[in-house]
Amino acid sequence: MKRLILILSLATIVLSSSAKNAVLPQATATRFCQLLVCDNDEQLLSLTSFLRKNPLEANDSLTTEQLFCDYIFHYGGWQTLRIFPYCDGKQAHWFAATSELPEEMPEEHRRYIQEVLLRMQSEVDAERWVTVDAYIERLMQYQHEFGPVATTTHTPSVPIPLILSVLVILFLSIPILYHYHRIRVAG
Repeated sequence: MKRLILILSLATIVLSSSAKNAVLPQATATRFCQLLVCDNDEQLLSLTSFLRKNPLEANDSLTTEQLFCDYIFHYGGWQTLRIFPYCDGKQAHWFAATSELPEEMPEEHRRYIQEVLLRMQSEVDAERWVTVDAYIERLMQYQHEFGPVATTTHTPSVPIPLILSVLVILFLSIPILYHYHRIRVAG
């Protein structure tokens, strides 16, 4: 009887430890990696660009984005991921879910920063991909609304057709000027 209990206990341990973590679908992982992150050098870049700078070891069946999301949602990586912007009126600061948040930050921002990835992790574990996609979309909206993109003023740029026109005029005038220069030197 003791052997049977021991065998059943070992089988339970082996089966529970071999249970696979839910893997985000490729499109969902790719979309998640479009979020902006503030890295250790205080550089703002997309998670995809961050992964190019800090490559993960490749896996035969998973993309780099899927491997990264596996780390984020199954190994606690979400706790230090600085993807939450907050602008104090002068500049944007980026926080992780476990960062010490400024006292002047409104409670709704605090709660969102501290809870959204934890809730998202439970949706990943339950493999509710539509809900996970909705969380990602809301995170992108949050970054756009409260990040530096929302606080910077847009400087008008020179229209591309104007630049092309100037380049064409310069290109066409070079042979004329060269010809005029040759006549002047010869004469």
